[in-house]
Amino acid sequence: MSLLMDKTSIAISIAAITFAALALPLLAEFLNVRKITDEERQCQLFLNVHGQRYVIKLRTDGGLEAVTLKRFKDDVKQLTGVPVNGMKLSYGGAILKDETATLKTLGLYGGATVDVHMIDDRQDSSEYADLNPEERALIVRIQTTVSKVDEDLAPIVEKQERNCQQYPDISSSAIPTPVRTPTDSPTTSTTHLPLSDPRKLYDTHNYLSEKLLQALFALDGIEAPTEFSTARQKRREAVRHIQGYLDRIDKAKKTLPSL
Repeated sequence: MSLLMDKTSIAISIAAITFAALALPLLAEFLNVRKITDEERQCQLFLNVHGQRYVIKLRTDGGLEAVTLKRFKDDVKQLTGVPVNGMKLSYGGAILKDETATLKTLGLYGGATVDVHMIDDRQDSSEYADLNPEERALIVRIQTTVSKVDEDLAPIVEKQERNCQQYPDISSSAIPTPVRTPTDSPTTSTTHLPLSDPRKLYDTHNYLSEKLLQALFALDGIEAPTEFSTARQKRREAVRHIQGYLDRIDKAKKTLPSL
């Protein structure tokens, strides 16, 4: 009886292994999952930005031999948002300086981890010279977040305000009716909105709100110890600065007609 049970268990195990061998490739194909090739792995690096980990894939067929440090910094900026002139890269404890050298020449290989250090020329000024290096690093992170908002979102906020100012400050007003020109036929008409389409302005408001809230969450994630009073003050100022953008777009939204 015991021998029969052992044979049954072995048969079940073999059947399970066979099923897994057949089913897993089909499941992977169904989920559009594929194994990373060795060539792709050689074009993949990891970034460490103050403890936050990123995966970066080199955008070239030549791999590490074809990418210079200068071009790599541009890719890092696109992925992390850290300005090129505000970053230093290091590998194995050594700062990578020669921007004309390829990554392979600098000793990197596929799967290596590059440390991204955020810097700011102002951190060496008299304002920050006496601060703890860790506190200076926190201030740079705060300034980087604010700078990205000012560069990427501030122009859109200003344009949104101008477009919303076309409408009277009456939130209950109706959406402007499209105007048909006298030459338009009922079937092939060209409609003209005298004002910016409020639907698009609502979409822009939602986009800006999301991006600004993400910036506030990023600032909230920068934890400054109690003794880092300067960093804590800079973070409060940054929060007020970004909150100011939110207040501006909310005020502009009030002039739009309800949908």
